[in-house]
Order: sequence, then structure tokens, then C-alpha cells
Amino acid sequence: MKKVFYLSYDSLVEDISNSQILPYLKFFSKNYKIDVFSFEKKKYLKKFFSLKKNLSDYNINSFFTYYYNGKNILYIFHLLKAIIYINYKIFTKKYEIIHIRSLMPCLFIMPSILFIKSNIIFDIRGFWIDEKVDRYGLKKNSYKYFFFKYLEKYILNISKSIICLTHHSKNIIIEKYNISKK
Repeated sequence: MKKVFYLSYDSLVEDISNSQILPYLKFFSKNYKIDVFSFEKKKYLKKFFSLKKNLSDYNINSFFTYYYNGKNILYIFHLLKAIIYINYKIFTKKYEIIHIRSLMPCLFIMPSILFIKSNIIFDIRGFWIDEKVDRYGLKKNSYKYFFFKYLEKYILNISKSIICLTHHSKNIIIEKYNISKK
């Protein structure tokens, strides 16, 4: 049975997960052994551990670190902890497939992405960094913007498969990044 590592910056216990993530994981768990890593809020940990037990019935292992909505020392600590843990799992488990849900979790597979032989599925969700420009005033000439645009392009180019939400997004990816329609 092939091993899959599913990375999500979204919580597994919030509403979006119930409609988009969990049905997907449960369906594929029939043919794949799945490990899933997410970011969870402390106030939902009881729900998470209940869900974790339920997921184990589907042969899905779930792991998490705490999600913090702030840029303090705890936020940085948990990001670093996630990076170390995720890269450890990638190198030791030798997953055949790594499914990355959105651009943010791409950060956590650094530096592994340079060395692994896993097939990458990039579930782009949307053009996250461009949304930061449109909605939150991020400057297009900032280092943060350039870094994430480079990361986005890199992940799109090395991915075996790309999932996007709309045909319009698909066309942008095909034209802007010269990605095959397949």
C-alpha cells in the first residue's frame, strides 16, 4: 500500500475540513496509507483527539502542532517544531506521495523538497500570496512577495499533479507557468 503524507495549514476540526479534507482522506484511505499533519487551535484539541481516534479507524494517522494567530515566540517555536517534525517524517517514512494543501505548508517541507523522490500533489487552493496583495496590502515589491512567488513557481514546476479550484485558475497556471494541461 502506497504511503501518502497530507499537509494542511488548516485545522482538521473546523467546518472546511468536514466538507473538503476529511471526505477526501477517507475515500483515498481505502487504497493508501495516509499520514496527515495539520495546525490545530488549543481550544479545539478535545475535538481533534476525538477525530484522531475516528481517523485511525480509516487507517489514517494524524499529527499536529499548535496554530497561533500572532507572530510571537510561541508562533515561531511551533513553526520550527513543525518544520523539523515534517522533514523528519518525510526522510524516515519515504512517502510515495506528498499532498500539499495550499502554499503555506510548502514552507514546511524545506529543505526536504530538494532531495526527496516523492511525487508531489500541489493543491493550490488559490493564489494565496496574490490574495495578500489584493486584500491585505502586501507590496508586490516586498521580499515576502518575491519569496512566495518563487516558492509557488518552484512547487508548481516540480509537482506531479496540480489541483486548482476553477478553470480560470487552471488557465492561469498553464499560461503563466508553462505547465502542461495534463
